[in-house]
Amino acid sequence: MTSYRLIFTGIPKNYIGGAESLSILIVKSAMKVNNAKNIDIDIRNIDFQNETINTGMFSGETIDDTINLNFIFPEDKIKTIGSMSFDYLYNIREITLPDSVITIEERAFQNSQSIIKLTLGNGIQTIGDYAFLALEYLKELVIPNSVISIGIGAFAQSEARDKITIPASVKTIGMGAFSSCPNLTTVTYYGTSPTDINNNDALSYCVNLKTLIVPNADNPDDPAWKTFLGGTFTEVRKQ
Repeated sequence: MTSYRLIFTGIPKNYIGGAESLSILIVKSAMKVNNAKNIDIDIRNIDFQNETINTGMFSGETIDDTINLNFIFPEDKIKTIGSMSFDYLYNIREITLPDSVITIEERAFQNSQSIIKLTLGNGIQTIGDYAFLALEYLKELVIPNSVISIGIGAFAQSEARDKITIPASVKTIGMGAFSSCPNLTTVTYYGTSPTDINNNDALSYCVNLKTLIVPNADNPDDPAWKTFLGGTFTEVRKQ
């Protein structure tokens, strides 16, 4: 098995309206090269306009999911991951976003089902609606303590995930943000009160929820913790 690195430069074109994304073109090309199964995509030298990765630039489709793409992001050039910029990409196992990213727009990574490990940068403040919908194989989710707002269905429909960590910085969570995660058992929340976030269905249809860990809770015995974010917790504890 051979690894390759592709280095991109220049100004991105508009990928809305039918143009094949860079990801699709790369996978199609790799299929023609013997044993080209691991490809680093170095996007550090791209001149991203408005500090944004635009819609459709790295969108995918089902072509050959045995080819693994690894994105190398610039450290300080991107502030926004645009809507549907990495959606339906079945060729990434891990994604690590830089600390420069502030906003992840709606549906940015939706249905990129092959993602196993997700590392969100420490500058992210807003995660849009359905941004990470249906990441089926993502096992654990840690939300950085920079995040203020999480959109509707942002992390819903994950079959594998069993743990979620929510920082105290989060003030707004949209409807069904973590819903329909059947193997989710444990949530850790660093806020102080079950009323800090006004939402009663973010954890709906998470049928195996058991444990809520609230290290900073003013009163961990408050019965409202048992239904925090619409969950059905049987155990609430500080550690």
